[in-house]
Amino acid sequence: MKLRHFIPLLLFLSTLLAATNIWLSWQVELQLQDVEETEENEFAVLQLAEQLRHTSDDLTRFAREYVLTGNPEYKEHFNQIRDIRAGRIPRPEDYDGIYWDLVVAGRLSGPGADPAIGGVALHELALELGITDSEYQLLVLAESRSEALTDIEQLAFSAFEGNYTHPETGEQITGSPNPELAHDLLHNSNYLQAKADIMEPIASFNEQALHRTRTMLSALEAEAETFVIMEFFSALGLMALILLTGLILSNRVLRRVSRLATTATAVDNGDLDSRSGVQGDDELGLLGRTFDHMIDKLSHTMNALSTEKKEVENQNLKLHEMNEVKNKFVGMAAHDLRNPLSSIRGFSEILLQNKELDEDDAQFLKVIHDNSSNMLHMVNELLDVSVIESGHMELNLTEFTFSELLNDHYAVLNPIAREKGTVLETSIEDEGKIVGDNKRLGQVIDNLVTNAIKFSPSASTIRIYLTGTDQGIRFAVADQGPGLTDEDKSIMFKDFQRLSARPTAGESSTGLGLSIVKRIVDAHGGDIRVESEYGKGATFIVDIPRKNSASVDNG
Repeated sequence: MKLRHFIPLLLFLSTLLAATNIWLSWQVELQLQDVEETEENEFAVLQLAEQLRHTSDDLTRFAREYVLTGNPEYKEHFNQIRDIRAGRIPRPEDYDGIYWDLVVAGRLSGPGADPAIGGVALHELALELGITDSEYQLLVLAESRSEALTDIEQLAFSAFEGNYTHPETGEQITGSPNPELAHDLLHNSNYLQAKADIMEPIASFNEQALHRTRTMLSALEAEAETFVIMEFFSALGLMALILLTGLILSNRVLRRVSRLATTATAVDNGDLDSRSGVQGDDELGLLGRTFDHMIDKLSHTMNALSTEKKEVENQNLKLHEMNEVKNKFVGMAAHDLRNPLSSIRGFSEILLQNKELDEDDAQFLKVIHDNSSNMLHMVNELLDVSVIESGHMELNLTEFTFSELLNDHYAVLNPIAREKGTVLETSIEDEGKIVGDNKRLGQVIDNLVTNAIKFSPSASTIRIYLTGTDQGIRFAVADQGPGLTDEDKSIMFKDFQRLSARPTAGESSTGLGLSIVKRIVDAHGGDIRVESEYGKGATFIVDIPRKNSASVDNG
């Protein structure tokens, strides 16, 4: 028999036995639940009978205490017990044998007395627990005898208070308390006999309830035992089938699977000369032949990839060397250009201060000054990129107050914004210190704010925010410029990227500023992101931690 026929048969039989075992387990669980519910019901029924006995004793106790002390609280508790038992007021929680002892001691406040709320009578609770008619009649008899006893207790109350009908003469007496009669009514043999009459049906009730529940428990336990035995034999059959299946699979499947696994391990360890040699007309035989053929193809492919890998490594090495040469060239060229450009810008500034220049000369000098400043800015950005890409950018870490750094740069940037007709506003909510390179972080401030000025229209407002976070500070620049497209957001932090927006006053842009900002923020262990909807401005948000993993140079 082929595996595709044999294995489903074994699975079907195993599943059938497993399902049978699960069903039997479920039945055992149901029986155990029924046993537990029956035991809980037995406890609740006996607790109700015990409650009736306890409350009868409490009624006697409070009646005797009242005629002994005259304390009206005892009479009030007496009436509350009767009202609770009759369902006229709610039954308190944990209404057990010590409840009234705790109330008398002042440890409980006592039951509620609002008849509008209502409760459940004791015999109604018993019916809800499913007692038999015979048990119910016994409970009602005990409760009615207890109520009959309260008639004697009420007469004792009246005698103690002086308004009563004498039990022997029938004379109606008013305004003449008789404590001796009240005491005798609650202690004579008639009272004690009536008290004993209450306990007889309670005892019979307990006996019948116990007999009923024990009979039910015996039946349930017998059924559960039957299901357990069936479950045992079902599990035994399942184990036998599993053992038989294991022996068959070991002979027909596992040995060949083991050979395939051994070969796969050898191939995983780099031995592409290993083969399984598994044969046969069934599925495993086909798998073995296919597996060995796959190894043949893999071996050929790996040889070809090894050759290509060597070629790629050689090309990468050449590219790396060329990139190093490029970085050195850019660094040297930028460095050599920076000094003459600085001189040109400096001399042009001096000449522009000459009041005797005519208008044309002043205009030409301003063009020279602006262009040399732009070129010097581009050279500095090229030098920054060259240093960063070469891996030689080092942070000079110190502890400083970022708000002071922001105010210093604001003093320089604000005139530039005013010259363009742009309003620069700051909101500083954090005055704490951070650890970082204040020069590099100053570049971050300059780049983000000058970009906002560059791309914002005249008469717009640029807002700069500084707030504290759980980990550090948050510096944000929000403008009212043209905003960013989705394509802009995907390329904005890459080198030499020109975005869709254009400077509003024709300012120059190298496409390196945001790339440099991103690298500086990353070097500080921070994060930069942008929130922008095209046509509605952009907000650049920078999070910088207060502490840096590198050591702090306190200068």
